[in-house]
Amino acid sequence: MTLTLQYMIMGAPEKGVTIREKSSLNRDGKELTVLKDESSEKENGTWENTLSFAVPASAQSGKFTVTLQISAQGQTRSTRRSFTVR
Repeated sequence: MTLTLQYMIMGAPEKGVTIREKSSLNRDGKELTVLKDESSEKENGTWENTLSFAVPASAQSGKFTVTLQISAQGQTRSTRRSFTVR
């Protein structure tokens, strides 16, 4: 499975800004695992956070949610995408 979150940075200082990208797998409102947690310096522009992972054949059936978060300078934006294992 591949998920992509596109975001834009505007008004960053010339040296850029530290961006934290965190993605987690959740079920029933509980975090099961962190899929990605990385920080990097980014300049003004359009960026993408791409997350690829495999759902194991042994996964229990049910609805899962992947949360993708982008944080910088005390602000956080997030989006969630759900999928069902049958």
